[in-house]
Amino acid sequence: MTLKSRFLLIAIGLVIFLAASPFLVLFARGYKYDFSKRQIVKTGSLIVRTEPSHAEILLNGKKNRADTPTTIRFLSPQDYIVTIKKPGYQDWTKRLGIHSELVTWANLDREYIALFFVEPKILKEMNSMEAILSPDYKELLVLSQDKVSSINLNENQEQTLTPASYLNLILTNSNTINKQTAYQLLKNPNTIPFSNEQILASKKIISNNNYHAILSGGSLMITNLQSNPVFAIDDIQDFILDDQILWFLEGNQLRRRDLRSNNNELLHPFVPAAADARLIRADGSLFLHLDKSLYILNDNLDLIYGNVSYAHFDPRSKQLVYANDHEIFLFNLNSQKSNLILRSSSVISQPIINSETGYVFFGNEGKIKAIEIDGRDHRNIYNIANFTKSFTLSENGKLLYVFDDSSVKVYQIR
Repeated sequence: MTLKSRFLLIAIGLVIFLAASPFLVLFARGYKYDFSKRQIVKTGSLIVRTEPSHAEILLNGKKNRADTPTTIRFLSPQDYIVTIKKPGYQDWTKRLGIHSELVTWANLDREYIALFFVEPKILKEMNSMEAILSPDYKELLVLSQDKVSSINLNENQEQTLTPASYLNLILTNSNTINKQTAYQLLKNPNTIPFSNEQILASKKIISNNNYHAILSGGSLMITNLQSNPVFAIDDIQDFILDDQILWFLEGNQLRRRDLRSNNNELLHPFVPAAADARLIRADGSLFLHLDKSLYILNDNLDLIYGNVSYAHFDPRSKQLVYANDHEIFLFNLNSQKSNLILRSSSVISQPIINSETGYVFFGNEGKIKAIEIDGRDHRNIYNIANFTKSFTLSENGKLLYVFDDSSVKVYQIR
Protein backbone atom coordinates (compact mmCIF):
# COMPACT_ATOMS: atom_id res chain seq x y z
CA MET A 1 0.00 0.00 0.00
CA THR A 2 1.34 3.38 -1.00
CA LEU A 3 1.87 6.20 1.44
CA LYS A 4 -0.87 8.18 -0.28
CA SER A 5 -3.33 5.29 0.19
CA ARG A 6 -2.47 5.05 3.85
CA PHE A 7 -3.08 8.76 4.42
CA LEU A 8 -6.37 8.43 2.54
CA LEU A 9 -7.56 5.57 4.78
CA ILE A 10 -6.54 7.48 7.89
CA ALA A 11 -8.40 10.55 6.64
CA ILE A 12 -11.54 8.53 5.89
CA GLY A 13 -11.39 6.89 9.35
CA LEU A 14 -10.97 10.29 10.97
CA VAL A 15 -13.96 11.68 9.11
CA ILE A 16 -16.10 8.67 10.11
CA PHE A 17 -15.00 9.02 13.73
CA LEU A 18 -15.73 12.75 13.82
CA ALA A 19 -19.11 12.14 12.19
CA ALA A 20 -20.05 9.26 14.50
CA SER A 21 -18.67 10.58 17.78
CA PRO A 22 -21.61 12.91 18.53
CA PHE A 23 -24.00 9.97 18.08
CA LEU A 24 -21.81 7.76 20.29
CA VAL A 25 -21.78 10.43 22.99
CA LEU A 26 -25.55 10.86 22.72
CA PHE A 27 -26.07 7.08 22.89
CA ALA A 28 -23.82 6.81 25.94
CA ARG A 29 -25.87 9.53 27.60
CA GLY A 30 -29.13 7.68 26.91
CA TYR A 31 -30.26 9.24 23.63
CA LYS A 32 -31.34 7.29 20.56
CA TYR A 33 -33.01 7.95 17.22
CA ASP A 34 -36.70 7.06 17.27
CA PHE A 35 -37.61 6.07 13.71
CA SER A 36 -41.36 6.19 14.43
CA LYS A 37 -41.10 9.79 15.65
CA ARG A 38 -38.20 10.64 13.31
CA GLN A 39 -36.31 12.42 16.04
CA ILE A 40 -33.66 11.88 18.70
CA VAL A 41 -35.23 11.07 22.07
CA LYS A 42 -33.97 10.63 25.61
CA THR A 43 -34.54 7.00 26.62
CA GLY A 44 -35.71 5.30 29.81
CA SER A 45 -35.21 1.94 31.50
CA LEU A 46 -37.36 -0.95 32.71
CA ILE A 47 -36.45 -3.20 35.65
CA VAL A 48 -38.09 -6.62 35.75
CA ARG A 49 -37.62 -9.06 38.62
CA THR A 50 -39.67 -12.19 39.21
CA GLU A 51 -40.02 -15.02 41.70
CA PRO A 52 -39.04 -17.49 40.40
CA SER A 53 -36.37 -15.95 38.19
CA HIS A 54 -35.36 -16.92 34.61
CA ALA A 55 -38.76 -15.96 33.22
CA GLU A 56 -39.14 -14.77 29.61
CA ILE A 57 -39.96 -11.10 28.97
CA LEU A 58 -41.88 -9.86 25.94
CA LEU A 59 -42.19 -6.17 25.07
CA ASN A 60 -45.10 -5.55 22.71
CA GLY A 61 -44.94 -9.23 21.80
CA LYS A 62 -41.19 -9.21 21.03
CA LYS A 63 -38.95 -11.40 23.19
CA ASN A 64 -36.26 -9.61 25.15
CA ARG A 65 -32.77 -11.06 24.89
CA ALA A 66 -32.31 -11.44 28.65
CA ASP A 67 -34.63 -13.27 31.07
CA THR A 68 -35.49 -12.04 34.57
CA PRO A 69 -34.00 -10.49 36.59
CA THR A 70 -32.82 -7.79 34.21
CA THR A 71 -32.73 -4.09 33.46
CA ILE A 72 -33.77 -3.19 29.92
CA ARG A 73 -32.09 0.07 28.93
CA PHE A 74 -32.38 2.57 26.06
CA LEU A 75 -36.15 2.18 25.62
CA SER A 76 -37.96 4.90 23.69
CA PRO A 77 -40.43 6.81 25.90
CA GLN A 78 -43.84 5.26 25.22
CA ASP A 79 -46.22 2.60 26.58
CA TYR A 80 -45.19 -1.05 26.31
CA ILE A 81 -47.22 -4.23 26.81
CA VAL A 82 -44.95 -6.18 29.17
CA THR A 83 -45.63 -9.92 29.30
CA ILE A 84 -43.83 -12.40 31.53
CA LYS A 85 -43.92 -16.11 30.74
CA LYS A 86 -42.47 -19.19 32.40
CA PRO A 87 -43.42 -22.84 31.74
CA GLY A 88 -45.74 -24.17 34.46
CA TYR A 89 -46.72 -20.68 35.62
CA GLN A 90 -49.57 -18.33 34.75
CA ASP A 91 -48.66 -15.38 32.52
CA TRP A 92 -48.34 -11.86 33.92
CA THR A 93 -49.02 -8.87 31.68
CA LYS A 94 -49.38 -5.11 32.09
CA ARG A 95 -49.14 -1.93 30.02
CA LEU A 96 -46.32 0.17 31.50
CA GLY A 97 -45.14 3.62 30.53
CA ILE A 98 -41.44 4.32 29.93
CA HIS A 99 -40.41 7.94 30.49
CA SER A 100 -37.29 9.87 29.49
CA GLU A 101 -34.44 9.70 32.03
CA LEU A 102 -36.55 7.62 34.43
CA VAL A 103 -36.58 4.01 35.55
CA THR A 104 -39.86 2.07 35.57
CA TRP A 105 -40.18 -0.91 37.90
CA ALA A 106 -42.43 -3.66 36.61
CA ASN A 107 -42.71 -4.95 40.18
CA LEU A 108 -43.57 -1.49 41.59
CA ASP A 109 -43.26 -1.37 45.42
CA ARG A 110 -41.95 -4.87 45.99
CA GLU A 111 -38.85 -6.93 45.31
CA TYR A 112 -40.35 -9.11 42.60
CA ILE A 113 -43.41 -10.07 40.59
CA ALA A 114 -44.87 -13.26 42.07
CA LEU A 115 -45.71 -15.93 39.52
CA PHE A 116 -48.33 -18.57 40.38
CA PHE A 117 -48.43 -22.19 39.28
CA VAL A 118 -50.91 -23.12 36.58
CA GLU A 119 -51.79 -26.13 38.77
CA PRO A 120 -51.13 -25.96 42.54
CA LYS A 121 -49.16 -28.82 44.09
CA ILE A 122 -50.94 -30.62 46.94
CA LEU A 123 -48.51 -31.25 49.80
CA LYS A 124 -50.75 -32.68 52.52
CA GLU A 125 -54.34 -33.63 53.30
CA MET A 126 -55.67 -34.05 56.84
CA ASN A 127 -59.00 -35.33 58.14
CA SER A 128 -60.77 -32.60 60.10
CA MET A 129 -64.10 -32.02 61.84
CA GLU A 130 -63.33 -28.32 62.34
CA ALA A 131 -60.52 -25.90 61.47
CA ILE A 132 -59.88 -22.73 63.46
CA LEU A 133 -57.61 -19.90 62.38
CA SER A 134 -55.72 -17.87 65.00
CA PRO A 135 -56.55 -14.13 65.26
CA ASP A 136 -53.10 -13.23 63.88
CA TYR A 137 -53.54 -15.61 60.88
CA LYS A 138 -50.29 -17.44 61.75
CA GLU A 139 -51.65 -20.72 63.13
CA LEU A 140 -54.35 -23.18 62.14
CA LEU A 141 -55.90 -25.55 64.66
CA VAL A 142 -57.27 -28.75 63.10
CA LEU A 143 -59.82 -30.58 65.25
CA SER A 144 -60.52 -34.28 64.86
CA GLN A 145 -62.60 -36.54 67.11
CA ASP A 146 -59.84 -37.14 69.66
CA LYS A 147 -57.10 -34.54 69.19
CA VAL A 148 -56.16 -31.00 68.22
CA SER A 149 -53.32 -30.42 65.77
CA SER A 150 -51.59 -27.06 65.49
CA ILE A 151 -50.10 -26.08 62.11
CA ASN A 152 -47.57 -23.28 61.89
CA LEU A 153 -48.72 -21.67 58.65
CA ASN A 154 -45.34 -20.22 57.69
CA GLU A 155 -43.30 -23.36 58.25
CA ASN A 156 -46.08 -25.93 57.61
CA GLN A 157 -45.07 -27.73 60.81
CA GLU A 158 -47.65 -29.74 62.73
CA GLN A 159 -47.82 -30.60 66.41
CA THR A 160 -50.48 -32.05 68.71
CA LEU A 161 -51.86 -29.86 71.49
CA THR A 162 -52.37 -31.57 74.83
CA PRO A 163 -54.49 -31.63 76.80
CA ALA A 164 -57.51 -30.67 74.71
CA SER A 165 -60.05 -30.48 77.53
CA TYR A 166 -62.47 -28.22 75.63
CA LEU A 167 -62.43 -30.32 72.44
CA ASN A 168 -65.75 -32.10 73.01
CA LEU A 169 -67.47 -28.86 74.07
CA ILE A 170 -66.35 -27.11 70.88
CA LEU A 171 -67.20 -29.96 68.52
CA THR A 172 -70.64 -30.40 70.11
CA ASN A 173 -71.39 -26.66 69.89
CA SER A 174 -69.41 -25.71 66.78
CA ASN A 175 -72.35 -23.75 65.36
CA THR A 176 -72.70 -21.53 68.43
CA ILE A 177 -69.15 -21.04 69.74
CA ASN A 178 -67.39 -18.43 67.62
CA LYS A 179 -63.95 -19.18 66.21
CA GLN A 180 -62.07 -16.64 68.31
CA THR A 181 -63.53 -18.10 71.53
CA ALA A 182 -62.78 -21.66 70.40
CA TYR A 183 -59.18 -20.71 69.66
CA GLN A 184 -58.71 -19.21 73.14
CA LEU A 185 -60.20 -22.29 74.80
CA LEU A 186 -57.89 -24.66 72.96
CA LYS A 187 -54.76 -22.56 73.54
CA ASN A 188 -55.55 -22.08 77.26
CA PRO A 189 -57.19 -25.43 78.16
CA ASN A 190 -56.64 -25.41 81.94
CA THR A 191 -56.55 -21.74 82.89
CA ILE A 192 -59.74 -20.05 81.69
CA PRO A 193 -61.82 -19.47 84.87
CA PHE A 194 -65.28 -19.56 83.26
CA SER A 195 -67.94 -22.26 83.41
CA ASN A 196 -69.20 -24.11 80.36
CA GLU A 197 -72.51 -22.28 80.73
CA GLN A 198 -70.74 -18.90 80.60
CA ILE A 199 -68.66 -20.00 77.63
CA LEU A 200 -71.65 -21.19 75.62
CA ALA A 201 -73.46 -17.88 76.25
CA SER A 202 -70.41 -15.76 75.45
CA LYS A 203 -69.87 -13.47 72.48
CA LYS A 204 -66.10 -13.28 72.95
CA ILE A 205 -63.36 -14.67 75.20
CA ILE A 206 -59.83 -13.26 75.25
CA SER A 207 -56.84 -14.48 77.26
CA ASN A 208 -53.36 -12.98 77.33
CA ASN A 209 -50.35 -12.99 79.65
CA ASN A 210 -52.15 -10.83 82.21
CA TYR A 211 -55.90 -11.35 82.10
CA HIS A 212 -58.89 -13.43 81.09
CA ALA A 213 -61.91 -11.57 79.70
CA ILE A 214 -65.40 -12.76 78.76
CA LEU A 215 -68.28 -10.89 77.14
CA SER A 216 -71.52 -12.70 77.86
CA GLY A 217 -75.04 -11.32 77.58
CA GLY A 218 -73.77 -7.75 77.34
CA SER A 219 -71.72 -8.10 80.54
CA LEU A 220 -67.92 -7.88 80.44
CA MET A 221 -65.94 -9.60 83.20
CA ILE A 222 -62.15 -9.54 83.51
CA THR A 223 -60.07 -11.61 85.94
CA ASN A 224 -56.34 -11.90 86.51
CA LEU A 225 -54.48 -15.16 85.94
CA GLN A 226 -55.30 -16.22 89.50
CA SER A 227 -59.03 -15.93 88.62
CA ASN A 228 -59.50 -12.92 90.89
CA PRO A 229 -61.98 -10.30 89.56
CA VAL A 230 -60.36 -7.17 88.14
CA PHE A 231 -63.13 -5.34 86.29
CA ALA A 232 -66.79 -5.89 85.48
CA ILE A 233 -69.28 -3.74 83.57
CA ASP A 234 -72.63 -4.10 81.80
CA ASP A 235 -74.10 -2.81 78.53
CA ILE A 236 -71.01 -3.74 76.51
CA GLN A 237 -71.25 -4.44 72.78
CA ASP A 238 -67.61 -5.30 72.06
CA PHE A 239 -64.12 -4.97 73.52
CA ILE A 240 -60.44 -5.32 72.69
CA LEU A 241 -57.89 -6.42 75.28
CA ASP A 242 -54.39 -5.40 74.21
CA ASP A 243 -51.81 -6.29 76.85
CA GLN A 244 -53.17 -4.32 79.85
CA ILE A 245 -55.23 -1.78 77.90
CA LEU A 246 -58.94 -2.29 77.36
CA TRP A 247 -60.94 -0.63 74.58
CA PHE A 248 -64.69 -1.11 74.91
CA LEU A 249 -68.00 0.12 73.56
CA GLU A 250 -70.27 0.86 76.53
CA GLY A 251 -73.77 1.75 75.37
CA ASN A 252 -73.12 4.49 72.83
CA GLN A 253 -69.79 5.57 74.34
CA LEU A 254 -66.36 4.45 73.20
CA ARG A 255 -63.92 4.16 76.09
CA ARG A 256 -60.35 3.18 76.90
CA ARG A 257 -59.26 1.81 80.29
CA ASP A 258 -55.80 1.11 81.70
CA LEU A 259 -56.30 -1.98 83.86
CA ARG A 260 -53.14 -1.25 85.83
CA SER A 261 -54.08 2.26 86.95
CA ASN A 262 -57.86 1.99 86.42
CA ASN A 263 -57.67 5.23 84.45
CA ASN A 264 -60.86 5.41 82.35
CA GLU A 265 -60.86 7.67 79.27
CA LEU A 266 -63.80 8.69 77.09
CA LEU A 267 -62.72 8.41 73.43
CA HIS A 268 -66.01 9.32 71.78
CA PRO A 269 -69.25 10.40 73.50
CA PHE A 270 -71.79 9.24 70.93
CA VAL A 271 -71.41 6.17 68.74
CA PRO A 272 -74.28 5.42 66.30
CA ALA A 273 -76.63 2.73 67.53
CA ALA A 274 -76.01 -0.70 65.98
CA ALA A 275 -77.43 -4.17 66.43
CA ASP A 276 -73.99 -5.61 65.70
CA ALA A 277 -70.83 -3.74 66.74
CA ARG A 278 -67.19 -4.73 66.39
CA LEU A 279 -63.97 -2.93 67.32
CA ILE A 280 -60.78 -3.38 65.23
CA ARG A 281 -57.42 -2.30 66.61
CA ALA A 282 -54.97 -1.51 63.82
CA ASP A 283 -51.42 -0.25 64.34
CA GLY A 284 -52.37 2.64 66.62
CA SER A 285 -55.73 3.25 64.95
CA LEU A 286 -59.18 2.15 66.02
CA PHE A 287 -61.95 1.13 63.62
CA LEU A 288 -65.63 0.53 64.41
CA HIS A 289 -67.71 -1.83 62.30
CA LEU A 290 -71.30 -0.94 63.18
CA ASP A 291 -73.83 -3.10 61.35
CA LYS A 292 -72.89 -2.40 57.72
CA SER A 293 -70.98 0.87 58.32
CA LEU A 294 -67.22 1.12 58.84
CA TYR A 295 -65.72 4.05 60.78
CA ILE A 296 -62.26 5.18 61.87
CA LEU A 297 -61.65 7.11 65.07
CA ASN A 298 -59.71 10.30 64.32
CA ASP A 299 -60.59 13.54 66.09
CA ASN A 300 -64.13 12.55 65.18
CA LEU A 301 -65.74 9.27 64.22
CA ASP A 302 -65.27 9.36 60.42
CA LEU A 303 -67.30 7.15 58.09
CA ILE A 304 -65.18 5.11 55.64
CA TYR A 305 -67.93 3.20 53.83
CA GLY A 306 -71.58 2.40 54.40
CA ASN A 307 -71.85 -1.11 52.98
CA VAL A 308 -69.31 -3.39 54.69
CA SER A 309 -69.83 -7.01 55.70
CA TYR A 310 -66.16 -7.99 56.29
CA ALA A 311 -63.16 -6.09 57.67
CA HIS A 312 -59.70 -7.28 58.69
CA PHE A 313 -56.42 -5.45 59.37
CA ASP A 314 -53.18 -6.75 57.86
CA PRO A 315 -50.24 -5.69 60.11
CA ARG A 316 -47.56 -6.34 57.48
CA SER A 317 -48.97 -3.99 54.83
CA LYS A 318 -50.60 -1.70 57.42
CA GLN A 319 -53.79 -1.78 55.42
CA LEU A 320 -57.35 -2.67 56.28
CA VAL A 321 -59.15 -4.88 53.79
CA TYR A 322 -62.90 -4.46 53.85
CA ALA A 323 -65.57 -5.88 51.59
CA ASN A 324 -69.19 -6.65 50.92
CA ASP A 325 -70.68 -9.34 48.67
CA HIS A 326 -69.54 -7.59 45.48
CA GLU A 327 -66.65 -5.21 46.34
CA ILE A 328 -63.18 -5.36 47.90
CA PHE A 329 -61.38 -2.24 49.18
CA LEU A 330 -58.05 -1.51 50.84
CA PHE A 331 -57.83 1.34 53.35
CA ASN A 332 -54.36 2.85 53.79
CA LEU A 333 -53.65 4.14 57.29
CA ASN A 334 -51.08 6.70 56.14
CA SER A 335 -53.13 8.33 53.39
CA GLN A 336 -56.51 7.67 55.09
CA LYS A 337 -57.86 6.74 51.65
CA SER A 338 -59.62 3.70 50.25
CA ASN A 339 -58.65 1.92 47.05
CA LEU A 340 -61.21 -0.16 45.16
CA ILE A 341 -59.54 -3.47 44.30
CA LEU A 342 -62.44 -5.41 42.80
CA ARG A 343 -66.08 -4.98 41.87
CA SER A 344 -67.80 -8.23 40.84
CA SER A 345 -71.32 -9.12 39.72
CA SER A 346 -70.95 -12.52 41.42
CA VAL A 347 -70.60 -12.97 45.19
CA ILE A 348 -67.13 -12.69 46.71
CA SER A 349 -66.02 -13.75 50.19
CA GLN A 350 -63.18 -13.73 52.71
CA PRO A 351 -60.61 -11.39 51.13
CA ILE A 352 -57.07 -11.78 52.54
CA ILE A 353 -54.16 -9.44 51.80
CA ASN A 354 -50.84 -11.13 51.13
CA SER A 355 -48.12 -8.49 51.34
CA GLU A 356 -45.31 -10.71 50.10
CA THR A 357 -46.92 -11.37 46.72
CA GLY A 358 -48.86 -8.10 46.42
CA TYR A 359 -52.21 -9.81 45.89
CA VAL A 360 -55.58 -10.02 47.60
CA PHE A 361 -56.92 -13.59 47.73
CA PHE A 362 -60.68 -14.19 47.88
CA GLY A 363 -63.39 -16.76 47.26
CA ASN A 364 -65.55 -16.40 44.15
CA GLU A 365 -67.55 -18.74 41.90
CA GLY A 366 -66.23 -21.89 43.61
CA LYS A 367 -62.59 -20.79 43.22
CA ILE A 368 -59.93 -19.17 45.34
CA LYS A 369 -58.72 -16.27 43.24
CA ALA A 370 -55.90 -13.75 43.54
CA ILE A 371 -56.13 -10.17 42.30
CA GLU A 372 -53.16 -7.85 42.02
CA ILE A 373 -52.98 -4.78 44.30
CA ASP A 374 -50.95 -2.87 41.68
CA GLY A 375 -53.60 -0.92 39.79
CA ARG A 376 -51.44 0.47 36.98
CA ASP A 377 -53.24 -0.41 33.74
CA HIS A 378 -55.33 -3.51 34.70
CA ARG A 379 -54.99 -5.83 37.70
CA ASN A 380 -53.88 -9.38 36.93
CA ILE A 381 -56.33 -11.90 38.38
CA TYR A 382 -55.80 -15.66 38.63
CA ASN A 383 -57.69 -18.83 39.55
CA ILE A 384 -55.56 -20.51 42.22
CA ALA A 385 -57.52 -23.51 43.57
CA ASN A 386 -61.01 -24.85 44.19
CA PHE A 387 -62.92 -23.22 47.05
CA THR A 388 -65.41 -24.80 49.44
CA LYS A 389 -65.70 -23.38 52.97
CA SER A 390 -62.64 -21.35 54.00
CA PHE A 391 -58.92 -20.84 53.40
CA THR A 392 -55.82 -19.00 54.51
CA LEU A 393 -52.19 -18.53 53.37
CA SER A 394 -48.67 -18.50 54.74
CA GLU A 395 -47.07 -15.06 55.04
CA ASN A 396 -44.73 -15.73 52.11
CA GLY A 397 -47.71 -16.56 49.89
CA LYS A 398 -46.33 -19.96 48.92
CA LEU A 399 -48.67 -22.23 50.89
CA LEU A 400 -52.45 -22.25 50.63
CA TYR A 401 -54.56 -23.98 53.29
CA VAL A 402 -58.07 -24.93 52.15
CA PHE A 403 -60.46 -26.37 54.73
CA ASP A 404 -64.05 -27.59 54.84
CA ASP A 405 -66.12 -29.79 57.19
CA SER A 406 -64.08 -32.94 56.60
CA SER A 407 -60.51 -32.06 55.58
CA VAL A 408 -57.67 -29.58 55.41
CA LYS A 409 -55.62 -29.51 52.21
CA VAL A 410 -52.23 -27.83 51.92
CA TYR A 411 -51.18 -26.59 48.49
CA GLN A 412 -47.98 -25.02 47.21
CA ILE A 413 -49.16 -22.30 44.81
CA ARG A 414 -45.88 -20.69 43.72
